[in-house]
Amino acid sequence: MRPSRFSTGIVGISLLASSAMLLRHRAALSAPATAELTGPARLPAWTGPAVPGESSSSPAARAAKERRLRSLAALTDPLARSRALLLLVDDLGPADFPPLLAACREMHLTADADICRLLLAAWTKINPTAAVDGAAGDPPALKIVIAAWSSLDPQAAFDWVDRHATGKLANQLLPLVIPSITAGHPESAIAKLSELDEATRTATLPGITAEIMKGGDAAIENWLDSFAAGRPRQEALAAVVGNISVDHPQQALPWLRKYSGDLGSRFPATGATALFTAWSDRDPAAAREAFATLEPGTGVHREALQGLIEGQALKQDPVALAALLNQYPAELDFLLVYRGIALTYEKEPAIALDLLSHMPPDRDLAEYYGELLRVWSEKDANAAGKWLDAHEVPEEVRKRFEKK
Repeated sequence: MRPSRFSTGIVGISLLASSAMLLRHRAALSAPATAELTGPARLPAWTGPAVPGESSSSPAARAAKERRLRSLAALTDPLARSRALLLLVDDLGPADFPPLLAACREMHLTADADICRLLLAAWTKINPTAAVDGAAGDPPALKIVIAAWSSLDPQAAFDWVDRHATGKLANQLLPLVIPSITAGHPESAIAKLSELDEATRTATLPGITAEIMKGGDAAIENWLDSFAAGRPRQEALAAVVGNISVDHPQQALPWLRKYSGDLGSRFPATGATALFTAWSDRDPAAAREAFATLEPGTGVHREALQGLIEGQALKQDPVALAALLNQYPAELDFLLVYRGIALTYEKEPAIALDLLSHMPPDRDLAEYYGELLRVWSEKDANAAGKWLDAHEVPEEVRKRFEKK
């Protein structure tokens, strides 16, 4: 996930980008967007000093700052509220943040509210260890703090998460810190990626891979080689393919060719299907030429084959589509055959019926032959009858149509 400014949640704040106030707090405003969490987000209840021994504002000064916070929270003009908030934050010391966040909680503001996000980020900039301690036990607030900390000191933020976050919390926090340490410590990034659940890992990989790919082909190859063969490398390869622009699909070919052999013969979900579908729509000849360079019998080849038949060029040419499928009978499973039939039957029912010969043996061919012939005979009984006379079909199908 690529970092975005905290100010994206504050309407109109971009208008202040040129002011000295915003420049002084620029680092505090930077953090990745947080994922939506179920249930209300609570704010840290801790109201003690930010760090033992630090001087704090006088009671009168703290009360005045709290009044300013409550006043700006009541403003209905987002731009005016943003300006007032920046002015308040500029006046805060380390010990001011806990009581102000406690006041936010009293006002029933969630951690994701623009006021709370900025307070948490600014506190992190001033004293990250105090901020992370203050947010402990509250995942929404902790995510904001960790994201801000990672933008300031990636290694320190990563180390804290590595030591303290487990289970569900790790799945929430690791995606915030892994990208920033990937370039310098890919082995650590890969180790932590393996600890994420599949959904989180799949969502996190593209952003990390995009950073790796900035280093060129050598960096990409080293990254892919760092993953264990099989599922881990398949996921990494899919992230590489997914980050390649549809305008330059040929850039994916070296990686698909190099790693296709160790991903097995089943569909490895590398993104080759979507790649070749889009490629075929843009340049059918180039897509077919590239497909010919992939190793037949591999999962990547099967994915690309599916991509080609989904492209507009072959959808409009059922004869060519069927010819392509017939060229690789060993790679055809039920889904590919069924899709081929669906794409050819309207224009060429005879070709669609011929494709049934590729159906897996565990399928009830009589049912498929019967349904296809029934629909065809309703449109052109003579043509359907001639095809039936010239081909071998299950006996029950033939008897059914002889009775008609």
